[in-house]
Amino acid sequence: MGDWRVWVIGMLACAGVVFPLLLSRGQAVPTLTHHAHGPEVVCGLDPGLHGPVPAAQAATLASSSGGWFSDLFTNGGAYMPRSHCVVTAEGNPDWPWIIALVLLNVGVVAAYTRIYFFWRGSYFREEPRDRNAKLFDLSQIFLWCAVCGYLSTVVIFVWPGYRLVALCLVALNIWSWRFALNLDSFKVSFSANRFRRLAHTDSLTGLVNRARMTEAISEAVKLTQSHAGYGYSVMYLDFDRFKEVNDTLGHDAGDDLLKQIADRLSSRLRNGDPLDPKSDRGGMMVARMGGDEFVLLLGGVDDPATALRIGQRIMRRFHEPFVVSERSIHISASVGITTSRLSRGNGGEVLRDADLAMYTAKANGRDHCRLFEPAMLHLAEHRAVIRESLIGAVERNEFWLAYQPIVDLESGGLVGMEAMLRWRHASLGDVSAVEFIPVAEDCGLIRQLGDWVLKQACAQMHRWVETLGHDSPGFVSVNVSRVQFRDPDFAQRVLAIVDETGLDRSKVQLELTASSVATETTAISKHMNHLRAAGLRMALDDFGTGLSAIHCLSTLPLDTVKLDGSIIARVAGGQHAVAVLQAFISLAHDVGIDVIAECIETPAELSQLQGLGCDFGQGYYFGKPTPADDAWNYLRNPPKPGSRGRPTGAKPHLVSEEAA
Repeated sequence: MGDWRVWVIGMLACAGVVFPLLLSRGQAVPTLTHHAHGPEVVCGLDPGLHGPVPAAQAATLASSSGGWFSDLFTNGGAYMPRSHCVVTAEGNPDWPWIIALVLLNVGVVAAYTRIYFFWRGSYFREEPRDRNAKLFDLSQIFLWCAVCGYLSTVVIFVWPGYRLVALCLVALNIWSWRFALNLDSFKVSFSANRFRRLAHTDSLTGLVNRARMTEAISEAVKLTQSHAGYGYSVMYLDFDRFKEVNDTLGHDAGDDLLKQIADRLSSRLRNGDPLDPKSDRGGMMVARMGGDEFVLLLGGVDDPATALRIGQRIMRRFHEPFVVSERSIHISASVGITTSRLSRGNGGEVLRDADLAMYTAKANGRDHCRLFEPAMLHLAEHRAVIRESLIGAVERNEFWLAYQPIVDLESGGLVGMEAMLRWRHASLGDVSAVEFIPVAEDCGLIRQLGDWVLKQACAQMHRWVETLGHDSPGFVSVNVSRVQFRDPDFAQRVLAIVDETGLDRSKVQLELTASSVATETTAISKHMNHLRAAGLRMALDDFGTGLSAIHCLSTLPLDTVKLDGSIIARVAGGQHAVAVLQAFISLAHDVGIDVIAECIETPAELSQLQGLGCDFGQGYYFGKPTPADDAWNYLRNPPKPGSRGRPTGAKPHLVSEEAA
């Protein structure tokens, strides 16, 4: 109802009160008559007077009954008995007061009607989980309407003091009109409170978000300083292989899985105030930080060993499968833990420590639980230095490519060269690819770096082909990061770079590690099919390090697999290791895929691999990774088979991971 209508009803209600007061002021004056026994007052309608009264009493009654106070609250006894209220002495309806009371009730009900519709609209704007509070507000409005409207109307007709009821309704009208007219300003305040609540709530799961969790951890830090003996634990969870659910079942299924994860985290654990140092049960707060990352704040738990046991129990809870889109989904969690004994600083720094512990757990093979250690912080600071140094490193010409030969184990002839990325930093010196490639993936520089490596390797291979002709390597192998495969235009970009250098596409081989293929099979398979159909060769690096790599043989378009160096190193360990190696080679040959053995360092390893039927080899026994100029000398004067000894000096790290 509009504001002007409420004002009109309010003015009519006030008028309905004022005019009856003026019109009825003289109605209660008693009538004096004289009889043989003296003057008496005829007040037969007064329940307390049923006959003649003395003149003195009549005078007193006359003076009191005509007063404003008596007229207003007691009706002066001039009206009908209690069972016939709102009726004049002549028995007629007391219309002025009836109209006044009706208008007053209408004003109250109109104001509360407007309030009701405001709350009803806000109720439907709320999320379903927040509507219980609004139902309580709506029930209060219904109660007020009943009291002010229906109940007061009944009271009016059974109680002689209906004028007092009218005054109460006037006061109630003033309050309700004022509240109803100020709903617009209240709506702003209401919306601000709602936005503040939404700003601290994750819209998908209903848990608190990063901002609120950071505040809660900061409050917990302050409590540890002001309350001796109070402690807390923070657990940072990241779920492994969650992206596979989005890729295979869609984002709706991923959202459903996140809701189930939130329910499983918040159930079966202690619920209470996580910031209450006096609570014997402690408490818990669960937050979704974004994506598939969650954080738990446990009050009253500061012992690292106890926190680790709780974290392991939570981690095991996710070994139970989830049901998403009528399919059973198995996921695992990597958990990083810190406590008030292990971390110092504000809420953001404590959260950072738990995050570092989680990344360490994930790097150790996933489905692990790790406590925070100060060494993790030093490693993070080193990663930050690398991240800053990576920006502009290509323009500063700090990167270069090293090439290592790939040899046919049967003939000893050269079949290809692998290009390996190296970084020589001005102040840090030589930085291993194991250190800077993951950083480049995290900060988004891997695309620029990968394009540069591919262009440089293809250009160098084109120069070898033009110069050496048939004596040039058969192909150049370039490592590709799994992050590059996430780009929708990755395949088109690779083909454009290869064609720009003028190199035949069949002379380019892209390598991808088995671990990255296992986590993002869908996107990678799509690009690999496109590139292989366009003429490029595909290789799977680190083959044999997991059962998922075996599954890739039948699902991905591969030309070559590269046996991981750890498998080659175990060949001297006995027949069991040899049997495993033989199984891998036979399995690859059965599906028509060539096998390259990495890290061959001794004649015994070479002889063993030749006897097992391995196709190609790569390692120090044939040559170490060298710059393009030294590789040129190798190509023009390749050493004879069997004369290649292991070079002196420390063994450099071979970039067979996800170097771009």
